[in-house]
Amino acid sequence: MRKLLMVMAVIMAVVMVAGVASATLLGIAQYTGNRPDVKYDNQGYLVYNASSDLLELQNSVDELIRLPDGTTVTITDEMDYDPVVGFGLAIYVDENGNFTGGVTGYTYSWKDLDNALPEYTSNYDMVEVLLRGEITVAGHTYTASPGNPVLLLGADVDAFGWDNLAPGTSQVDFLFGPVAGAWVNDGIWPTSPPTGAFADIADNLNWSNDFNLENKGGDKMPTPEPTTLLLLGTGLIGLAGIGRKRLKR
Repeated sequence: MRKLLMVMAVIMAVVMVAGVASATLLGIAQYTGNRPDVKYDNQGYLVYNASSDLLELQNSVDELIRLPDGTTVTITDEMDYDPVVGFGLAIYVDENGNFTGGVTGYTYSWKDLDNALPEYTSNYDMVEVLLRGEITVAGHTYTASPGNPVLLLGADVDAFGWDNLAPGTSQVDFLFGPVAGAWVNDGIWPTSPPTGAFADIADNLNWSNDFNLENKGGDKMPTPEPTTLLLLGTGLIGLAGIGRKRLKR
């Protein structure tokens, strides 16, 4: 009986995890009011290579950093050589849309947005990098010199969600592990609760084919545990409780 219950628990866990990974959002977008946050506009792309399973999300221009005290710092118009912050993310996603792992030694590039922007190589799945110029946030000044971009935030992806919301629109979201970088070192960005991000995409996602879709914007902010992950944990706890009751009988 105990073995049967264990097998049932494993099967249920696999089904529930698959439900989280496939066509299910984590629910990050509901936390857009949290601060601090980094809001990015539609100057970017979501790119998928069906052969290598590599999914890339990139963005720059008009990033808006908003702090809990109401301070806002806007980074604008790299064509005039104002400061530029690049947001890059890279993970592996299989043909069913399931998150299968992060990257190592990956080179993030914003050449498609502006060929003059430098590239950045990192072991982090997600990077927020000052690529050019100088910004001051919460009294801290950061300067990127040629060949020396500044890592503002970096983290690995712990969970990934997606959904085709309507014909021609979709959304992806991410939950990150421990964050690092200059903003963390200077106390601007918290290490708890976890950081999450979402992006609105200007088309539906089909993981059986390559795609290069417009990123219509999104946000990154401290995020309490997403609803779908809480439901997963609650379901497993409930299943374990049922098993214990039956064993006592």
